[in-house]
Amino acid sequence: MHAYDILWLIFRWAAGLVLGLFGWFVIVMNFRIAYVWFVHHEHSSWIPLVGGFFALGGMALCPVPQIHRLAWIPLVIDFVFCFSALAIGLLMELYARRKKPDA
Repeated sequence: MHAYDILWLIFRWAAGLVLGLFGWFVIVMNFRIAYVWFVHHEHSSWIPLVGGFFALGGMALCPVPQIHRLAWIPLVIDFVFCFSALAIGLLMELYARRKKPDA
């Protein structure tokens, strides 16, 4: 193995780890923000699908073939969560409008 191959392998591990951890952190924070929104009715800004793309990039850079093959999973998790959070929020808004008496 040449020095170039070793450096490339180290770069792939480091970049994969940094991107993957940051992406999963963003995904977890989006879940937390949605929980606070649903339970405590406090609004915060969140960035949908960004965490999924970062985690996908991190897992795609990882040199382990099993992890590389499953790189699509974080994007699907973030995508499903984004649309389910929007649907639940819309349903809650429609329900709240329906309960208010007309003036």
